Amino acid sequence: MLKELGININELLPYTLGVLPIILAFSPQQIQAILDRDGQKCQFPGKHVCNDPGHLKVHHIISQEELRDQGINPDQADLAVTVCKNTHWPILHQTKESWREWVEPLRAIIQRNTENAVARGWVFPRLK
Repeated sequence: MLKELGININELLPYTLGVLPIILAFSPQQIQAILDRDGQKCQFPGKHVCNDPGHLKVHHIISQEELRDQGINPDQADLAVTVCKNTHWPILHQTKESWREWVEPLRAIIQRNTENAVARGWVFPRLK
């Protein structure tokens, strides 16, 4: 099915950790746009070791499942942020609810980064 949609799973696996519901989230172009908006750097504000810039992830700041349950498309630039592998699963997905305490701090970072990027001509690509 993914092949028929023109989706190369090998391109997506570094961003999805092979979790099927996430595969159909952001397109590779959208992932790249978010990484670019965030300066190709981890934006997590909490204490952590961030020493591997080659392992950045795009993280939905609110659970995709929760957003879909509310009828909200989770694949919006203002709902995603760049984080490193040391925060993505170990901190933000430590428990089913661990992401909640970081929503507002990350939302503020996203807003600032988006305003700065838009001023430089950044545009978030739409899905076709």
